[in-house]
Amino acid sequence: MSFSPATFLEDLLRVVRQPLLDIGVVLYGMASVVWFKVIATENLSTSYPLVVAMTFLLVSSGCALWFREVISLQKIVGMVLILLGIIVVSSS
Repeated sequence: MSFSPATFLEDLLRVVRQPLLDIGVVLYGMASVVWFKVIATENLSTSYPLVVAMTFLLVSSGCALWFREVISLQKIVGMVLILLGIIVVSSS
């Protein structure tokens, strides 16, 4: 996408017409509704750390699966510690 004034609108329309963008916007909206429901019914001190930890784990796993990124032993140990933290936080 170019940010030149001459082609900006045309480039923006081309991006908006992408079906994956539409899917992403819908999924983001659905995730927002779920998150609003969670923070309305659960303690923020419990739910927020869980969401952050799960986001880190899912992004790291997704990068390894889809982009073939190498996950080092240090990262695996870190993810195990995060999982243990999730268990401790969610059980309290």
